[in-house]
Amino acid sequence: MSRSKPSWLSTVQGEVYTLHFWPPYGDPEVQVAGHYTGWAQEGKLASRLVDHASGRGARLTQVQREAGGRWVVADVEPGTRDRETQLKERGASRRCSVCKAVRDIEAGNITQEEALAKWETASPAERSLLREIFGMEPAPQAPDPVLVREITLAPAPEPAPEVTAEDDALIDALCEGWWRHIAEVEARAEAEVGPEAASERARELLRAESYREVPNPLLRAEPRREAPGPAPDPQVQAEITLQADVQLEAGPAEAEAPRELRSELLREVPAPRPEPDPQVQAEIAPQADAQLEAGSAETEAEPELEIG
Repeated sequence: MSRSKPSWLSTVQGEVYTLHFWPPYGDPEVQVAGHYTGWAQEGKLASRLVDHASGRGARLTQVQREAGGRWVVADVEPGTRDRETQLKERGASRRCSVCKAVRDIEAGNITQEEALAKWETASPAERSLLREIFGMEPAPQAPDPVLVREITLAPAPEPAPEVTAEDDALIDALCEGWWRHIAEVEARAEAEVGPEAASERARELLRAESYREVPNPLLRAEPRREAPGPAPDPQVQAEITLQADVQLEAGPAEAEAPRELRSELLREVPAPRPEPDPQVQAEIAPQADAQLEAGSAETEAEPELEIG
């Protein structure tokens, strides 16, 4: 019986797949389901099979999984949802490749190995299920991986004793010398400031000795070397020498002349003033004259101050 009205999926190209259940689901005395036929959009068959394995693809595969059964992909062909409906109406056992292989093995047409060779691209889990369906022995287990050579750790070094007898003797000697030095400093402090302020003075002396810079005899003080300056120009040096000789011969009165001349030469020359604009000057001149006249009139109007 076909659909009276095709759906929109009848035009969508996809893949029609058939799952072979093992063992068949249901009661053999009542009814069993040995196959499931479904449809997946093109390129989404793997995702659809994952849904079935997760128990959310279809109700039939869900109950088969809950019952402990498994399945193997028997056939895949291109088609639409209408093709899926056609295959469901015709029954799956007559077209299932796994069922055909089982019948050929029972009839003696092919061997079990030849039937298994048709699923070379099947996963190891599917090939294991096919061997069980075809009545074959389980596949031999893969050999154990090569054991990695055992790594032998080097023996840990034995820890040395924390404190030896030599360490104890050295520590005792240092402590004795330190306490002796403290006693000497306290005695000197008491002699300087008296017994009342001796403790504070002793702490100051010890603190000063702690921060005192100890000279290192291995480091010899080297004289400080100045960085060499630029070599003097011989011509300039000759001129300076000549001027110095002239100053010494002329005496202190005439020696001031070169100094004044040098001051004149080093004096800063003022920058030239810009030329005034004639038009602006003509506008400013009347205003300046008016201000000057007003200032002189105010000056004459001021009263004279009496002194005395």
